[in-house]
Amino acid sequence: MKRINYITIIIWSCIFWSCEKGTKSVENDISQPENNRQLVIKDEFINSDPGIYLDYYAATDFKVNIISFKENPLQNEIITLNQSASNPFTKGVALPPFNIKINGQTISKDIKTKTSHNENFLHNLFGNHTDFTVSSILTKSGGQDTTVNIRLPELIKITSPQIDSENDLYPLCYYKNFIIRWNADTENGHGVLVVVEWFGNMIYGKDQAVKLRKSLVCPDTGEYTFDTSIFDEIPEGSLIFITLLRGNICNMVYDEYSYKLYGSTIAKLPAILIKNFKIKE
Repeated sequence: MKRINYITIIIWSCIFWSCEKGTKSVENDISQPENNRQLVIKDEFINSDPGIYLDYYAATDFKVNIISFKENPLQNEIITLNQSASNPFTKGVALPPFNIKINGQTISKDIKTKTSHNENFLHNLFGNHTDFTVSSILTKSGGQDTTVNIRLPELIKITSPQIDSENDLYPLCYYKNFIIRWNADTENGHGVLVVVEWFGNMIYGKDQAVKLRKSLVCPDTGEYTFDTSIFDEIPEGSLIFITLLRGNICNMVYDEYSYKLYGSTIAKLPAILIKNFKIKE
């Protein structure tokens, strides 16, 4: 088996899709001068309505998010709190025109902050209702705060395939009726975003100049059986990445600025795609 090297796509780069419902694909050719090959990029959102996950793409001036991420089932949870200006016209703002409190605790005023800011505090927000309080520095609202309450879903964990040691990493994924399981959150009515990605890496064979991503939303029952069609364009022996994501979001307008407040929990599983079993007699 060849050495596996990859860069994890953190947070939301794994969920770009078309804004339209149903099956939609995008294919682009991008020149790769270093090897004279064309890089083919394909994105598809298949067979379901993305629901609230589409709200992540609404244009807002500012965003505040709490993200939990596991690169693979053996890695520790990484939880970060981020503030940023998401509108090109507000990215030049030296300081945010607002203060944010989460459950009454003030967070950093640095709009570019990305920090592990008291991970115990952030960890305890998941699985519970959380108050986001916005107060304006510009006080156009007359100094009145506004508070929205969002339930952040329970931290997601992949339970099957079961990964207990490094020897279990990169399990074989047989494309027919492959089942992935996780800890269900019975209070999450928004479903789980399931993403299959292939970046052209081959465990057996030559790497290809392809980036492919297929996404769907399924009910948060703790189990999903993949339709074989999701693997149609991925060859035998590919290194694939399966991502599970669940979250909640509120987009709001306050003092003439728009805000995106959300929390997400993400778990990733690298696997090897198998399409043909050969039994040695």
